[in-house]
This record gives sequence, structure tokens and C-alpha cells, in this order.
Amino acid sequence: MQTFRQILFSLLLGAAPTLVPAATTLPTAPLANGHVKFLGSVYSGPQAPNLTSYFNQVTPENAGKWGSVEGTRDVMNWTELDAAYALAKANHIPFRFHVLVWGNQQPIWIANLPPAEQLEEIEEWFQAVAARYPAIDYLEVVNEPINDPPDGIDNTPSNVPADGNYMNALGGSGTTGWDWVLTAFRMAKRIFPPTTQLMLNEYSITNDTTRMNRYIQIVNLLKAENLIDAVGVQAHYFSTRSYSGNLPGTSAQTKANLDLLAATGVPIMVTEMDVDGGASTSALDDATQLSEYQRIFPIFWQHPSVIGITLWGYRTGMWRATAYIVNSDGSERPAMEWLREYLTTGAPAVATQPASQTVALGGSVSLTMAATGTPAPTLSWQRNGSTVAGATAATLTLPNVQPADTGIYTGIALGGTAGTAAAISTPVIVGISTEQQVVGAGEQVGDHVPHPNGNFYDQVLLTGVAEAIKADPDNGEITRTSFIDADGDIVQVEFGGPGTLSLVLANAGDRAAPEKYNQSNVLYMKGHAGIVITGANENTNVTVFTVGRATAYDRTGQYNILKSPNTTDNNPANNGSPLFVGHENTVYDGIADLAFIAISSTNGRFGGIRAANANFYAAQGFTGIYAPGVEFTGPVFFGDIMAYDKAKPVLLLGSASDVRVTGGNMEQINAQPVQVSGVTQLQFKPGSDSHGNTLPAQTNRGTYRQDGVDVTTQIVVNPSN
Repeated sequence: MQTFRQILFSLLLGAAPTLVPAATTLPTAPLANGHVKFLGSVYSGPQAPNLTSYFNQVTPENAGKWGSVEGTRDVMNWTELDAAYALAKANHIPFRFHVLVWGNQQPIWIANLPPAEQLEEIEEWFQAVAARYPAIDYLEVVNEPINDPPDGIDNTPSNVPADGNYMNALGGSGTTGWDWVLTAFRMAKRIFPPTTQLMLNEYSITNDTTRMNRYIQIVNLLKAENLIDAVGVQAHYFSTRSYSGNLPGTSAQTKANLDLLAATGVPIMVTEMDVDGGASTSALDDATQLSEYQRIFPIFWQHPSVIGITLWGYRTGMWRATAYIVNSDGSERPAMEWLREYLTTGAPAVATQPASQTVALGGSVSLTMAATGTPAPTLSWQRNGSTVAGATAATLTLPNVQPADTGIYTGIALGGTAGTAAAISTPVIVGISTEQQVVGAGEQVGDHVPHPNGNFYDQVLLTGVAEAIKADPDNGEITRTSFIDADGDIVQVEFGGPGTLSLVLANAGDRAAPEKYNQSNVLYMKGHAGIVITGANENTNVTVFTVGRATAYDRTGQYNILKSPNTTDNNPANNGSPLFVGHENTVYDGIADLAFIAISSTNGRFGGIRAANANFYAAQGFTGIYAPGVEFTGPVFFGDIMAYDKAKPVLLLGSASDVRVTGGNMEQINAQPVQVSGVTQLQFKPGSDSHGNTLPAQTNRGTYRQDGVDVTTQIVVNPSN
């Protein structure tokens, strides 16, 4: 049985996949397991055996190339691509699709089509891939735009002349010189989900500064339109070795060109690394291959902008015939033996864990951890998945805690021989104690506002420029806080009972009018909310929902309309125009979007979370409900939880007997499991949008792990609704 800290560690860094026996002793986990970067391999028949024993990222070698899939028009061969995708999803590791647009291994039949029809076929190809593989993590939109564009010229004479001649169909060079690349990325941005990260890829650029500068020009054009999420450098040995023997010079040039590319701010992926060995690519030279791995691999691996490395094969039968590092019988060449040692020795560990803290507004918090490792690990801290700037000591001090400082904090120790093995502390909550007041910047506040449901509210419209608010109601009242989420929905967070609610808007943008409502005279704060509740007990409750059409006034005159402070009038004629918060006769499917709700309690209890009209999602940190050790005396309702990129889905409670997913299905990118605790049953029930339109109950598509054990069948009580 794992400890709670071990559960969280495996949640953040991934669990080891099931291993396949081989002729040698396989690693007990992928080599980069527990690192902040991945080490992957291409997938093909020869490379498939034991792939996930060594690697935690998958890229199809040839199966995703257009010519491999649609060699005959409208006849699709997905077989090997399906297998690669399924392998990645089954092991909860990133999948990179290689490749949509390239000047090689393209369908021969497209060459004879007119440009307009070529463009239609390109879009059909994009649509087909997106429909079949909805959870692609990294998507190579264009491969080798400099060295091998689809311009009808065979740049690699050894290949068949299936090089593609549709560059002009995508716009040709155009005014930018790279219009065809921009068109391809715009199309991918439109067709693929936002959870898929779009990539560019190229070879022979780390060894050629002139070519690197051309590559950076393309990256910057894409970046200007927010079209690119990662950039690839292939790192085949013909671009990393030095034929003149000047290895230090080659190393320095590689580092310098990586720095140039990193200056764009776009994360770098090493996409196709291999090392042959000796001067002849047909000769097996263990000593040279080993020394070159020892020289080249750390240059890429330790660069701060590199997010991972993919080897272009690792077993016999790979593209570069002598570059394999595992023999056909499963035994390892010296380069693989070194790679295992480099990535797995000296890993750090957290010896002293930090503790959650709640302080008065403006008070001081100190979080402390201690870590061991050889060499001594470097330390950092994260808040809600984002690095705290300048926090590199064992103690993180927050001298003047404000609402924006609240959240879920983790300490991270990086070390080991490679310097990238990570140990992560138990996540802790920092919150603000109750002061019976509402604080914020530029908000509009209505005190003691009566509501037809019989409650009295402190009504807080977040209309200022601050990104955070602290709210707690007067005794016996409710605080309602309003803002706009990224989809333009007005989100209402109602909070009642003891405690303090701190709401922080990540990715906060300029104030905005609610386009879906007729409140053009009100500018709301807009962003993605994380909610921290501290000082709570069993009498504390939180409700999250979106505003629908005519929720403030239902045209019957039965709502109490605020006329002046603490006075009401049931007659709408005495209150001017009827009060609508939504456009009349307009229907939209408003759903509140949140990143997380984190809760700490004074006595270990909490009332309930009623967020049936709300979905949790995030790209980093935890997303969902984080309340370890808290017993819920009331229900826990929410629409859905979805994590993507680096985020981890959680439903961590002390105990709760009534947990409902209302309208969602809990499917996760990478099919990663939702980490759960304290959930005795999970029901899938109908939900509703902001107008009360029913969202049917969904079939469960998630898996759930507690203490490292799959508990899906134990807790899901109606998976087939």
C-alpha cells in the first residue's frame, strides 16, 4: 500500500507501465520516469518490443505519413498508427503524430490534381486524423519546411518520387516567404482540439547557424499568430557528429544554436535522435557510439528549453542501420547501459514535507522542505503548477499574503546524474483566515441584498483590474462573486457559512463586457478561476453556476428587484425597464469553467460542493477537487474534470458518500487515471446548462486510482447511463 505522498508523487510523474519480458533485465520503469522531461522512441514493428519498458513517449515512424495512410485515394490504412496511438494511451504517455505536411512519402495520386482539389484533399486528411485520434498530444503539422517542402522536387533521390507538389495549393511562398506553412498551421488550429499542441520539425539546424536563423524566422511568423506550441530539432547523427574530429567545436555550436532557438520562447523537442558509431555508418563501433552519446545526449537533455528527446529507434531494424542501442536478443550495447545509469542514478528524495497554512490577510507564511540526493538537488516551488519566481531555497516565505498568493503549493527537488530527476513534496494549501469582510480591487459590492429564495447576499461583481478576490459572508448570509470565464460565461460562486473563499483568475485578460448578456455597461474581470476555501466546517457550502437568460427577473414580477439599499419592490413597473442578464430569445449552453477547488477545514468537515453547472479543466497543476482529509457531510456535484498537457486530474477527498458527475464522462487526455480518495461511489447523472436545458447522463469513460490500485469498478455505480 502506498502512502498518500507516494500517491501524489506517482500522480505528478506517472506510474510505471506493465513490463514485457526480454532476454535481458528490463528497467523497472521507463528511464525518464520521475524526470521533468520525457525520453521517447519511434514505434514500428521492429521497435515495438519492450518499448514502454524503456521509454515514456511514442511517435509512429512511418505509419502516420500521408502516403502510408492513404496510398490509394479514399482508402485509409490506420493499422500501425492505431497500434502506436493505443500503446501511448494505454500507458498514459505522450503521443506525437508524425506528420501531416511534408515533401516526402506523400500520396502519388495527389500530384495530378489541380491546386483547389489538392487543398480540399489536404483538409480531408487533417479532418480524418483529428476524428480518429482526438487526444494527440503533439502534432507535427509541417516537417522539414526548409530541407524538404512539398514543392514537387525530390530532395532525397533514394526515395520513390512521392514528394508532394501541393505547396502552392497551400499558398506558396506568398508575402511572408512561408505562407504555405502558415496556411497549414491555421488549418490545424481550426480542426484539431486546443489540447493538441502544434509543432514544426526540421533537420540539420543545430549544426548550421544560417539554416537555424531561417528556421527561427518561420517560428516567429507562427508565434505571431499563436499557431505554434513546440518546435522540433531532429538531431540525426549526420547533424550532430563532426567529420573533422573537432568535437568540442561541434558541441559548442549545438549549444549556441539551441540557445538561439530557445530565445523564441517556444519549447524545444528533440524529435529524431540517433548515433551511428564510427566514421562508416555500416560499421558497428560500440566505443565511438558510447562516447558520442555521452557527449551529445547531455547537451540536449540538460538544456532548459528542451522538454524531451525521442530516439529514432533503439533496436535493430531501425532507419540508421547501426544506430541501435539494444540488440535483437534484447541485450544492451554500451550506449544503452550508460543511458540507463545516466538517467536513473542519484535521484533525489523529499525528507521533510511542508505543511498547509492559513493566515490572516497580510500575514506571513513559511513553507519548508528538505531533500536528499547525489549530487545535492536544486530546489524550486510551484503554485498551482506554475513556478514561483526566485523561489530556490528550502524555505518559501510569503511575507504579505494576499488573495493572489493562495493556492496549492508543491516543493520540487531536481537532481540525479542527469540533473532532471524530480522529487515532489506533498501538495499543501495556503489560505486566508476569516475576517467577516469582502476585499478586492475595483469591484462593485452590494451588501445585504435580499433574494427571493429567502437568503441575503453580499453581491460582488469583479469589475476591477485585480486578478484575485477574498470573500467571506456576514454571519448568516451568502457571498456571491461574479466574473467571466474564458468562454464568455458569467460565473457565479456562492459561498456561505464559516470560512474564507479566495478566488484567483489565472490567465486574466482585460476586463470584458459579457457578450452573451445585455450588460454592455458592466465590464467584468475575465479569466480561469482557482478557488481556495479555508477555515471551513460542516456548515460551509459552495455553489458554482453560470447565469442564464432572465435569471434576475422572470417577467412575472415575483422576483424582488433591488430599488435602493435594503429596500425592494415586487412591481417591476416601479423599477424601470425589466432586468435581464441574458439576451431575450437567445439560447446558449453556458457552463462555468474552473481550474480547481481546494479546501481545508478547521474540524475536518465540510458541507457540500454544488457545481453541477461547472467543469474543471487545466493544462498544469491539479484540476478537480483537492480536499484530502476533509469529510463531506453534503453532496459533491460537478459537471466534469479534464486534464491536458501537464495537468493531473484529482478527486481527493477525506470521505464523501454522494459524488455525482452531471453531464460529463471524465475521459482524460492520454487516458490518464483520475487520482481519487474518499469516494465511496461515483454516480453519472444528467446535468443542465445555464438555461436548464438537460445534459444527458454520460457513460463513464474515466479510470480511477486510489493508493495505486484501479478502483473504477468499485466506485462507479452506474457506468452505462
